[in-house]
Amino acid sequence: MNFNDLIGKEVIVSSDKLESESGYATLKVVGVECGGIWVEGASLPGELGNEIKDIEKETAAKGPLFCFLPFHAISFALARRQEN
Repeated sequence: MNFNDLIGKEVIVSSDKLESESGYATLKVVGVECGGIWVEGASLPGELGNEIKDIEKETAAKGPLFCFLPFHAISFALARRQEN
């Protein structure tokens, strides 16, 4: 399985960029590039989430958040295989 197979599906991701109390975040994979993955979430925890909240306050932007996570920043990713 590779991340291309997970586009449009939710995964549990642990990353130093997404530090949270639980240590992970549930995000939807929306794209894959050679250096990492694009993910979507209603909110993003940790340092990255705080930076985005500051940007939202300045711009009044709302809606889903998209973020690029480089592969080297991902500790692990979990996904369920869809059984037909």
